[in-house]
Amino acid sequence: MSFTFSTTIPAAANNPSVDQPVMLQNNVATNGIIGVDHITFNTANGGNHLQVHLPAFTAPTVVNGTGTQGSVIYSVAGVADSSYAQLTFLNARSLNFPLNLIRAYALSDTNGNVISSQSFNVTSIARSGPGTSYTITLPANVVTGTTNYAVFSQATDFNIILNSTPSNATTFVTRSITNTGINQYPVGNWSFFVIQL
Repeated sequence: MSFTFSTTIPAAANNPSVDQPVMLQNNVATNGIIGVDHITFNTANGGNHLQVHLPAFTAPTVVNGTGTQGSVIYSVAGVADSSYAQLTFLNARSLNFPLNLIRAYALSDTNGNVISSQSFNVTSIARSGPGTSYTITLPANVVTGTTNYAVFSQATDFNIILNSTPSNATTFVTRSITNTGINQYPVGNWSFFVIQL
């Protein structure tokens, strides 16, 4: 798809009536190109995105590619909650890849203190007193459902094994033991991320 547009019209020395046909062409081209990925003029929600087309790879340099490089980013109904959108990437092989699987992430110290510069969508982490577990609380609506999300945990102390179990839609519990089965908190930092379609 291409659009013809003259960047030299209107010309300063020309009578506007002379430039009128080319100005009309420019208006038609502008209207056409806006309407590719946006809601166009004279329409409710005009200017908002409908989708984003990526017709070519953009790194390391922008090229005008076709065929195997074509791709589109667009929204579809969410899997866990179909009333909310889910961002999807479609490549030239017609394969869809969800872009928003990670719902929450945090890096924590052994006491459950969240390192705020390395976290999002985490309300709190509470270390149990006598035991070896952490209760993680997420904000409302970060995940949908009670246990249909997955949690992956990792300790920087590779002697520690972390096992995370969803409890409900806003909390899950992470338990820690050594690789020999002894209950023990991580010596250093530990992290987790929560995913859901």
